[in-house]
Amino acid sequence: MNRKNESRARARVDRLLIKAKEKIASFRAQASRREVLSRYLGVFVEGGFYTLCGFLTSSGGLLFGAYPMGLALLCAADKYIWCVWAGCILSSLLTGKGGVVLAVVTTAVLAIRLRFSFYYKEQKRLSGSDGPVGLRVVLGIVASFFVGVSLCISERFSLHSLFALLFYMVAGGALVFAYSGEFMGVRAVPFYRKASRIALLASIVYGAGAFTFFTFSPSVALAVLICFLAAEKGDLLYSGALGLSLGLACGVSNIPVIGLTALVSGALYRYSSRTAPWLGILSGFGFAFYKNGSSAFLSTLPDLVSGLLIYIPVSALLQNNKNGFFEKKFSEKSASSPAALPAPGAEQSLEALSERLFTLSCKLRLPTEDDARRICKSGIEKGCASCKGGCFREDATKEALAQTLFETGRLAGSKAPDKVSSACYKWRDICESIDENYAEYLRRLCEADRCDAYARSYKSIAGLLRDKEDLAKENETRNPDAERAFGRALRKAMIECGSCSATGLRNTVLTAENVNVSHLTKTASELQTFFEKECMLCLSEPELECANGKSDLIFRRRECYSVKTGSAAKTKTGEEVCGDTLYTFASDRYFYALLCDGMGSGREAALVSKIACHFVEQFALASGTPKTVLRAVNDFLLCQTCECCTTMDLLQIDLYDGTGRFIKCGACPSLVLRDGNIFKLSSASIPVGAAREVNFEEVTLHLKAGDRVLMMSDGVAPDLESAPWLSPLLAGKLRSSPEELAEDILHFSESKTKKDDDRSVMVVDLIEAVK
Repeated sequence: MNRKNESRARARVDRLLIKAKEKIASFRAQASRREVLSRYLGVFVEGGFYTLCGFLTSSGGLLFGAYPMGLALLCAADKYIWCVWAGCILSSLLTGKGGVVLAVVTTAVLAIRLRFSFYYKEQKRLSGSDGPVGLRVVLGIVASFFVGVSLCISERFSLHSLFALLFYMVAGGALVFAYSGEFMGVRAVPFYRKASRIALLASIVYGAGAFTFFTFSPSVALAVLICFLAAEKGDLLYSGALGLSLGLACGVSNIPVIGLTALVSGALYRYSSRTAPWLGILSGFGFAFYKNGSSAFLSTLPDLVSGLLIYIPVSALLQNNKNGFFEKKFSEKSASSPAALPAPGAEQSLEALSERLFTLSCKLRLPTEDDARRICKSGIEKGCASCKGGCFREDATKEALAQTLFETGRLAGSKAPDKVSSACYKWRDICESIDENYAEYLRRLCEADRCDAYARSYKSIAGLLRDKEDLAKENETRNPDAERAFGRALRKAMIECGSCSATGLRNTVLTAENVNVSHLTKTASELQTFFEKECMLCLSEPELECANGKSDLIFRRRECYSVKTGSAAKTKTGEEVCGDTLYTFASDRYFYALLCDGMGSGREAALVSKIACHFVEQFALASGTPKTVLRAVNDFLLCQTCECCTTMDLLQIDLYDGTGRFIKCGACPSLVLRDGNIFKLSSASIPVGAAREVNFEEVTLHLKAGDRVLMMSDGVAPDLESAPWLSPLLAGKLRSSPEELAEDILHFSESKTKKDDDRSVMVVDLIEAVK
């Protein structure tokens, strides 16, 4: 047994080594030798940077002898947590402050973070995330608690140790939250990201103050260096806040010195990048000289000049490495700056264009002050043509009226100017005429503006491109659970292969590479049945692909369910066309059932409902999500010159696992029949096209074979309570086929409901798929 386990372990190690070599070989094949060395050097320097951060933050002690900053950084960091852990361990061993306890706790935190990283990246499929911020804060509090308890035990639970324990827990959680924004990237709010960066930099500077070299503390020099790098960004407010924070980290007496240095250099950097740092040093030293006299030459000036001397080569290095690691880590260009981000994709460009068009549309729809003056002047001249009173003779009076019209949009309810109210008997008539002309002008502006329609179209296309990109990434993502189950099944079936993989989180594809075909003794149907049982997935019959002397065995996930549908519709009396549209289609192993009820009846209602159905179908076939589809339909209906809207009752069934998504926009409740029970799914949303933002409600229900779904328009039954005849009908003996049941429901609704309206019913049965 031991030999068997050893052979398995060796096989796993060999496969890992082979994969690592393949990745390295593919990277080398795609990149030049210089690019390979540059990337390895960047990784090495980046790891060294995180190690230094962990070392410095762990070296700074706060109140009650607590050292929570390094532990908090380990809980908050996303990348290179091994390096942060190494820095914390090195600091605890060198400084001797309870090194054993901190080493044990930081190692435990490292193990938990690695476990979280695997869970949230592989199981939860959250790329670029090691867990939510709240979970990291809780981990920081728990870790600080154990460190504080060890301190209480060593001091026999003295009052000082109890206060230290409380401070450890509060400071640990607060610092983890403060640091997390820096590692969340573009997922964090910009203000939170900037505040988090300031907190982290202040902690690093504070930790550097624990070391001295020949009575010289590097904290002030490091603070000056960071302030100058921040000044290159050109954000004066950020530079000032950073300078004050770093000054506080260097000591209370250094707050105005570092703050002035940062503010002056940040304000003058845009005018002269060479002289701004020197002027910043001069202003900071000037305040220190005013405060401390000649002693500032020995206490403050060397530290400030040291930071400047370090900044000069660092700045030159940054300028020479625009696309390298240093630019990415130390340049103070924000993550939201276009120069710091990769080239935007097509969907990002379309979204940016859409936002600009929306802004332009808002401007085009609003009259200007000159328009208000022109409309007021025209109305006054027309109203005063037959009057010689001269009430509006002064320009100031006309300007006051135009300003009121521009600000409020009307004059009828406004107070008349002093020189007009007592003399002019045509005041009300003139105001009504000006208001009518202003409203008519607004209407013409809105009709002439088509930027809003273009903006909504570009926004819909951008959403569709994003959905398609997300689907492609999902299909290429490794599925670790399926891969482990597939590997066990291959070993159990005694099928030798070079490696096995599972890709696709939903459209899963299982591949066994370099299979020994001579060991395949089972038939295709037998292999299908065996691997379905072992992998707990519905799989297609295996495919054997042979190329370059190698054979790959491939299984693809297949549908577990299929559907049978039936529908019936009745046109309103006196109309030629039914305004309700029933529609079904399939896309990417999803089944869609759609019932749209156009507002009103007749041809116009039918046209709107059919357009909505075709929109849903085409966007779904193009890999659009239901949310993107509904937004596209809503935007299209809003851009029409006439008012048109439709209810939408959308059912999406995942044929892989039976998950049903009921999406409703002003639609009537749907009913699910299961084992003689009736489940109602209702919503309080509004129809599509009735508001600028689409309003819908979504309910997810796991369906199983034998379930029956009923979708009806308000002409049949607006609600289950308002149709008392429906429950006894469904509880009694029903005809088996969906088509017959739909006809029975429609027939009963005609005889039981007095309301004359378009009537439509759709019945969907979920059944097991045949192999």
